[in-house]
This record gives sequence, C-alpha cells and structure tokens, in this order.
Amino acid sequence: MPSDVLTSSSDLTGNPVEVSGVRTTIGAALASAALTGTGGSAGSTTVPVTMTAAPGALYALVFPASGSSTFDVTPNTALTLSISGGTPGQEQRVTLIIRQAATGYAVALPAAQVVSSSGVVTAGVIYVGGMPAVGTTSGQATIITFYTDDGGTTIFAKSGF
Repeated sequence: MPSDVLTSSSDLTGNPVEVSGVRTTIGAALASAALTGTGGSAGSTTVPVTMTAAPGALYALVFPASGSSTFDVTPNTALTLSISGGTPGQEQRVTLIIRQAATGYAVALPAAQVVSSSGVVTAGVIYVGGMPAVGTTSGQATIITFYTDDGGTTIFAKSGF
C-alpha cells in the first residue's frame, strides 16, 4: 500500500476521495465538510457557539441532537476533553476552538482509536493525519473539527477549519 493512502475501518461510504493530495476512505461527507467548511444539517446557516472561559480540569464536548455546534474554550488549568453524543443518520460536526490566555495550559484531547498488533480495535476518535498538537503559547488558538454521521459510534477529527 502506498504511504500516501490512509485507510479506516469505518464504512461511511467506502469511496476514495481526494483531500489535500491524500487519498482516503473516510467518506465523501467528511471530505466535503473538510474542503468546503460545510456540514451539519442541510440548510443550517446558524451554528450555536458555547463560550467557556474557565472550564476547570475536565470538559465534555457533546454533539447536538441535530446539526452542528462550536465550543470556544479558554483553559484555566490543565484540561482533559471528552466527546460524546450524536444522532444516527445525521451528519454532525463539533468545532472546538482552544484559546490560550496569558498562561498556556496543556490540553488532552479525546482519546484516539487504537488498533493493536493483533487487530483489536479500542474505541476512540479517528484523527485524520494524526492527533493534532494543542499549542500552549499565550494568545495561541487551536481549531479542531469533530465529525460523526452514525450517532457518535465513529468520530473523525481534523485540525483546522
């Protein structure tokens, strides 16, 4: 298999698509959302934003019952994030904006999916291109988009917007 081909155990659509010069089988819906900045429920033009300036040590991101949402978070201590929710059969996105204030804090993203050498799959987020690094420099922002269309059973994530 060429090194520029990524594969996933997900069967969103199974059709290869072109994303920034890399062939992948993550599904046409995710590729379209990543390339065009669209997603969520059809016809949706307003995405609710939850701004949290002091989330504490743990913060739960939740896919809405329908459509997309954005969480704009400014950590006030080392932070561990989790993600859950979603509605089967609906394309949904959660956009996460992590803003570092005067003091930058470490942020642990939701756990990544792991496939052991024996083929055992541990549930988690499939980070397209690898798990992104969250900057800790004062004033820095990190943006990550999470995507599901099967009620959160399979969650993809990609850095950027």
